[in-house]
Amino acid sequence: FGKRAPLTAAALLAMAALSAAIAPPAVHYFLTSAAIWAIFALGFDLAFGVAGLLSFGHSVFFAAGGYLAALLTMLAGIPMSGAIPLAGLSAGILAALVGMLALRMSGVYLGLTTLAVSQLFETLVAVRLRAYTGGMEGLVGVARPAIFGHVLDDDRSYFLFVFAIFMMVLGASALLRQSHWGRGLVAMRINEVRAQQLGFNTLRLKISAFAASGAISGVAGALLASLMRFVNPEILSWTISGDVLIATLIGGAGTLLGPALGALLMSCLREVLGGMTTHWHGLLGVVLIVFTLWVPNGLAPAVQGLVRKLRNG
Repeated sequence: FGKRAPLTAAALLAMAALSAAIAPPAVHYFLTSAAIWAIFALGFDLAFGVAGLLSFGHSVFFAAGGYLAALLTMLAGIPMSGAIPLAGLSAGILAALVGMLALRMSGVYLGLTTLAVSQLFETLVAVRLRAYTGGMEGLVGVARPAIFGHVLDDDRSYFLFVFAIFMMVLGASALLRQSHWGRGLVAMRINEVRAQQLGFNTLRLKISAFAASGAISGVAGALLASLMRFVNPEILSWTISGDVLIATLIGGAGTLLGPALGALLMSCLREVLGGMTTHWHGLLGVVLIVFTLWVPNGLAPAVQGLVRKLRNG
């Protein structure tokens, strides 16, 4: 956030409170979904934009959070408010294990390895583990969290709950980026050999970045499962990983607010284009081409540049 952190946080909180007060229930559901995707994009960008680790299979951590939260509440009887952090922690451990396997590679080879892992997990969830996961039908009846004994069944209260988590993730992401660890990730992304010469253990940095990214993605997946009250193998689709990658690129990879802005724009495009055609990803490709040509660094840097120009007259 920089020097304007209090002002930015106050503006976001004011927007959330206003929308909760005057918006109809359908808008609350949309805003909650957008906030969940923003959390997912923030987690993905920690690996992709900050550390420079390309992943085509981040949906596996998103789905792990969703399925684990559902199973913890439905089979173990753990309240959703406790299952969400446990799901995030488990997804982070899974991401660290995947990282130990995949992060010895880089670039497109790393991306393809993570894609293969996500497809493997999709088969496991849909076929091999269907006795627990419900197979292609998924798990229906996922619970909503309860705060001080009040179950957040209505979309308005659940939106405020999700938005509070989004603000916490946004603040934690800002602190992590400014920490010694975050600066090490940036140094590794810019020049890995030079970072090693400076004394950084780059493999350990990569695994820790992947673990943190997976944990945040898992929290987002748990929140989505609770929002929709069900989870199925579609959450493991490669298009989920593609959507969060596109949202991050559109918003501005490596920036703090960029992935969240990109996720909001993607949610709007999904609503508008999805109402026009079932093949809305084709139109999304056109939007991505336009952004690549005209706003190559993403939406957030473009807005910052515009504000800077206006301030300078």
